[in-house]
Amino acid sequence: MASSQKDIKTLTDLTSQTLHLLGQFSSILSSSAPAPATSLPAQSPDPLSVLADASTLLHAQTTKLSLLLLNKPFTPTAVTTVIRAISTTCLPAMMSAVEICRPEKYSDVMSHEIKSRVGRVFREMETMMREVMAVSSAANSMKGGKETDGPAFGAIESGGRDSLASTGVVWEACNAIINLQRMGLGGLIVEKAEQYRDTIKDAIEELKEWSEEVEDDEAGSEDESAGSDEDEDRNTGDVENIFAAANKLPKDRGELHAQLEGALKKLKMIGMLYQALVKRRLKTFPQTSSVSDSQMQQLNQLMMILRSLPEIVDELVGGFYELDDKVAKAVLSKCCEDARAAAATVRLSWDGTTDEFSAWKGKWEDAMAK
Repeated sequence: MASSQKDIKTLTDLTSQTLHLLGQFSSILSSSAPAPATSLPAQSPDPLSVLADASTLLHAQTTKLSLLLLNKPFTPTAVTTVIRAISTTCLPAMMSAVEICRPEKYSDVMSHEIKSRVGRVFREMETMMREVMAVSSAANSMKGGKETDGPAFGAIESGGRDSLASTGVVWEACNAIINLQRMGLGGLIVEKAEQYRDTIKDAIEELKEWSEEVEDDEAGSEDESAGSDEDEDRNTGDVENIFAAANKLPKDRGELHAQLEGALKKLKMIGMLYQALVKRRLKTFPQTSSVSDSQMQQLNQLMMILRSLPEIVDELVGGFYELDDKVAKAVLSKCCEDARAAAATVRLSWDGTTDEFSAWKGKWEDAMAK
């Protein structure tokens, strides 16, 4: 039986409403304004569990939706049923979990990560809803209900293939949320800290390579000039050398060489701090259900510093590339100051006692002062 115009209109209207809802949710997630200071019930559900359940359900519903878009004949009533379930259960549940996940209770890191991953789900669902609109529009343009030939069915078939691709992306986004629940706050903060540390390690390697390229490039330049027979090749080489020289550490800048060497040592010490913090503080952070307000404040402060340090290191790299010793010195000082602040924030263990990290911190600070 051919799809009725009324059924298709119902589907189109619902899909349009769902797109509007997704747009509203995405706008809220992307807003930099703080969440309204509304009180939450004393026994609020765990936001990660809510998200995992909603993501599992959305995974199943989008699978069903994709098959309905592919199957012939096109059945708008069945598609409408699935989209209504998505728009009234999965999506609002995800948004509620975002609102429940307050930074002061679940950490800034987790709150930001949930917003990011849920935001991705919403963006991918918008894409899928637009494909549903395209399919329903193609079905609406058919005459006489002939869904087996002609350009109109080709549009549906094409839309179905697109829906498979977008469904796969929605699955990935849902799985990322489910994995977040399995990881928990403890796993997330360790993962983030290791990512920040890796960024600093990359900067160290980049600076080391930059400082070692001078001699090699100059030797290569001499060989190139000696072996060049063509004027065009020589001119090309000269131009390349001019641009390359602007990005190399000059041999006659001895003080900058020494400054770079000192900076590399301190950056390695900062990398060691990350490693120690991961092992002695982040991996030992209490379960969320037993975390006190002061512990969460400490964690938020620590992670804020750990997140900002790679950005400061990037400024340091830029200072050296610009051959600006004053900027490099000032930025390095800021790096060291913030690293010390990170260590001081969690000088004591989470239960307020001294431990191995407390003793190690003193030795680390002595080494940083040299």
